[in-house]
Amino acid sequence: MYEIQTFTLCDGWVNTWHTNGKPTVFKSFGEALDELNEHLANLKYANMAEDRNTYQINNIGDTKCTNNS
Repeated sequence: MYEIQTFTLCDGWVNTWHTNGKPTVFKSFGEALDELNEHLANLKYANMAEDRNTYQINNIGDTKCTNNS
């Protein structure tokens, strides 16, 4: 399982992405990367460009997947 983590000044790398109130995790690295790319494209389209370096995809092992994929 993989999660997209965002760098925060207070807590370092954390999963700030949630689905229905639960942390969002993905079944594969590719799914997480596709979601991150879509997120960054949406921000760019809205003229709210974000630095890709504030995100990372982390392998969190075999935890229960909580997103809809």
